[in-house]
Amino acid sequence: MGRERTDAALARLEKALARADEAARKTQAAMAVGPNPALVRRHEALRRTVADTLTDLDSLIGSIER
Repeated sequence: MGRERTDAALARLEKALARADEAARKTQAAMAVGPNPALVRRHEALRRTVADTLTDLDSLIGSIER
């Protein structure tokens, strides 16, 4: 019984490794295509929003310190 459980566990591990390997290949293929333009636009919009918010916060803190 112990040997069967070990064999089953090894089979599950091999399947999991195969899935992980396939996911890695797909990720590498997607990265080779280049950056995702929609994601780049969202990143830039978020970056601008954060920068604007920090500028507003800096102004607010400056007005409180006066």
